[in-house]
Amino acid sequence: KKEVLSHALYPKVFKDFMEFEKTYGKGIIEKLPTHLFLRPLSEGEEAHLHLGPGKDYYIRLSSIDKFNEDLGTRVVTLEVNGEKWFIRTPDTVTTLQSTMVGGAAPKRREK
Repeated sequence: KKEVLSHALYPKVFKDFMEFEKTYGKGIIEKLPTHLFLRPLSEGEEAHLHLGPGKDYYIRLSSIDKFNEDLGTRVVTLEVNGEKWFIRTPDTVTTLQSTMVGGAAPKRREK
């Protein structure tokens, strides 16, 4: 099976993907257009997602708030079919940077 080969070649990626599917369900990522997976939206950009009959979504990334050090999160504001959604999401990259001692921390693209 391809799962065995995937696990053998990329064990960490495979484990992370299995955790993702366990959390969000199977088949969700398959419906995400490749360009959105490889290059996520920047602020102000829009995308159209067609997830099946009658499931069309027009998404605009409105803003990404500053990092909240107390919670280790950011609030991402999206417009989905014209309705504003406010999603608090963990930010492990910024958390990692703030806990690193010495050496260069990975760069984060900010606006």
